[in-house]
Amino acid sequence: MTAMTAMTAMTAMTRQGGGSLSGLTAMYGDPLVTDALITSRARNTDAGEPDVMPARRSALAAGRMPGLDDNRHLGWWQPEVRNFIATLELTRDLVVEVNASRRGVALWHRSTALLDSAALMALQGTHAAHATHATQYQPLATIEQPDRAAVDAQLVKVVEHADSELRRARANEALAQVLPQVPFWSSVVPLSPWRTPATYEFIGAALSFGNQVCHRVKHALAVPRPAELSSAVQPILQTPGWAALPSGHATEAFLFAQLMLGLLEQEPQGGALSVTLRRQACSIADNRVYAGLHYPMDGVAGRVLGHVLADYVLALSGGEKVQARGFAVPPDPATLELNWSDDLDTAPGCSLIGQPIALQPNPILQALRLRSRHELSGLGFGAAPQP
Repeated sequence: MTAMTAMTAMTAMTRQGGGSLSGLTAMYGDPLVTDALITSRARNTDAGEPDVMPARRSALAAGRMPGLDDNRHLGWWQPEVRNFIATLELTRDLVVEVNASRRGVALWHRSTALLDSAALMALQGTHAAHATHATQYQPLATIEQPDRAAVDAQLVKVVEHADSELRRARANEALAQVLPQVPFWSSVVPLSPWRTPATYEFIGAALSFGNQVCHRVKHALAVPRPAELSSAVQPILQTPGWAALPSGHATEAFLFAQLMLGLLEQEPQGGALSVTLRRQACSIADNRVYAGLHYPMDGVAGRVLGHVLADYVLALSGGEKVQARGFAVPPDPATLELNWSDDLDTAPGCSLIGQPIALQPNPILQALRLRSRHELSGLGFGAAPQP
């Protein structure tokens, strides 16, 4: 960057307002700026002068170091670092079990409880005297692999969609939704980078987590894509290099819908916002079928997985309960479609597993959700957060 280029950049960004000044940190590393910083320091700092840093309080006071694992420090880090931390916290107690007898995948939450003296005395076995903790596994989701007959029945529906006018009618939407569907979400709920950055961060971490889980399930089930089984499909987008079921777009869309309702403290299954988000999620999932990349059943499985993972994130960050759910292709796979108006508890291919379960909230995830809560409360959503 030349001196003239640097001056032009500074002038342009300053005219945009004080909020853009942080963008000028990009000038670090420019040879001209580097040399100027060296000469400036040499002229403005006396070698014999004491440190001019003003007195600090709390964690940065003289002679002190910050406390360990203090969640108040989360605001110090760059956004991508908070994303890494949150994603690790979400995945560390999630267990993926591949069940060969059921030809499917089960997701479990692993929790460890400290045993009291009575529980210790009740333990049996060689190592009972040394045991201090008990590990418990709580069910979250099961997704079964369809048999080949079910896949072939669904393939017929994909070819029918390819022959219909809906492929052309939905083409632009399908193209626009290849990447994460942020514009489609922000058109429904008032999210923006400058008003809700912490909410975007929290949702981004949840979606990163959801993608990891979805791809692990895809790998286990290995359901082939429609174009891998029929040359009549001829998709309008490049077929991704991973398996079909569950649909990643459906998982992501329904995860967002359910998570956003929780963050906004809206009724999950009632009201106009819930309906709009569900309809939009179904539309995003259906567009992948019209594009020739997915079967309709992939969207149903994605709805189940996305819903469960959203509830899991909400439970770990705020204490809500999780309802475990399952997906399996029904006896007549040719009729299985994703329908936004179907109640998830009774929708074809979907099932409830047991009763809702409570999870111990994660302090880091609670702190990150509270940052989002403050933003959304300022926009008038939900009750004011507790300090």
